[in-house]
Amino acid sequence: MSTSEYRDRKKFEATNGDMVSLQFEVIPLPGAHSVKAIIDALQFVVYNIEISISEAVGDINIRENDDAKPGSPVAQLFLL
Repeated sequence: MSTSEYRDRKKFEATNGDMVSLQFEVIPLPGAHSVKAIIDALQFVVYNIEISISEAVGDINIRENDDAKPGSPVAQLFLL
């Protein structure tokens, strides 16, 4: 499935005088084969962002959960 880029912009003044700008944009992601793959990748990044940040600043994160199943919620998170 091929998707091309698309952009729609609208600017107007609201009844109270505020300036409003609306933008809608579609950008195909290279290598993305499905919406599920994109959502899974975003969840992975969000789930692991605190570890990436702590590694960059030299801190240590310890994550513990009661369920060994992938995707299970974290029960405890320690920042040392």
